[in-house]
Amino acid sequence: MYEEHAPQGQMPRNRRAQRQHARETWLQIVLPVALAGVVLASLVFLATSTGASVEAVSQVSTMLLAGLLMVMGLIFLIVLIVGILALAQTMHWLPPQAFRAQRAIQKLNTGAKRISDVAAKPALLMESWRSAAERVWKRWT
Repeated sequence: MYEEHAPQGQMPRNRRAQRQHARETWLQIVLPVALAGVVLASLVFLATSTGASVEAVSQVSTMLLAGLLMVMGLIFLIVLIVGILALAQTMHWLPPQAFRAQRAIQKLNTGAKRISDVAAKPALLMESWRSAAERVWKRWT
């Protein structure tokens, strides 16, 4: 299944996964493109083999382009509708989660303030004693 001697610093290759990837590539990319090419070529052949004029061929191609644009527009519309529905679900879910996050951040902020106050208290006490001692010293001298 795996190659026994992989180059230094590389993962060994999984042959089964490579075969599956090649099969998926064929089925999902190459085959649809080839079928679309065959359909398009057959439509062009049918349009030109009946002795149709350039005007008829241009009308057929215009209809094909319009149909393609309509399909693309339909896909875009479906994606837009799904996006709107997902946004609505997110907006419904968001307020309680935002409240929880805000409450958690407030707790963290309060804890950080308490820790900083405790850490600064001895320094502030020493500073006030030093200031008081300086004032007493200045009065005596």
